[in-house]
Amino acid sequence: MKISFFILLGYLIGSIPSGYIAGKIKGIDVTKEGFRKIGTSNIYRTLGFLPAVIVFFCDFMKGIIPIFIMGSLGFSEPLASLSGLAAICGHNWPIWLGFKGGGRGASTSWGVLYYFMPCETIILFVVFAGLSGIKKSSPLPMLIFFLLMPFVTRLFHEPLWMMNLAFGIFALFLFTRIISGVGAIRTSKFKTKSILNLLLFDRANRG
Repeated sequence: MKISFFILLGYLIGSIPSGYIAGKIKGIDVTKEGFRKIGTSNIYRTLGFLPAVIVFFCDFMKGIIPIFIMGSLGFSEPLASLSGLAAICGHNWPIWLGFKGGGRGASTSWGVLYYFMPCETIILFVVFAGLSGIKKSSPLPMLIFFLLMPFVTRLFHEPLWMMNLAFGIFALFLFTRIISGVGAIRTSKFKTKSILNLLLFDRANRG
């Protein structure tokens, strides 16, 4: 019962729509502008650099706060990580916005990973930032980050549950991308190409 409560708490914390709130402060509904998401990328595109930094920090902390609360109350780290996964789901499908417009959950996922694996997360984030700068685009570098994370945990000899957590976050990340493009895949003549484009570049080919 207690675990269920904290998983729900994690989801509700994750559901706090930081990007949407930032947009409303500026008089803009970010779910109707740019990528139509409340994540950092769309906030940067629609509101600018400083709001994006603030939203990134808020979304990052959404992954940490529920885990910290559970840890402070004596729950084991593997159990506490479940509230972190719930926070990612809350960000992706926020109850306050009708379960829509949440984004891909990257910032919240980074918060969860950083809490348990700071060294690995920082190293791969530097790789992500470098690749994003080179490509002038973040979807593929972001995929590479989450793909490599489980293997890097093994290189650092982390406990098996941490590797499983990283795999779980990677699977959730892929699911979020796929589910967002189901409509485009159904109407596409080239479904395999559409799926690959969606997985690699976060966009489906409707042709």
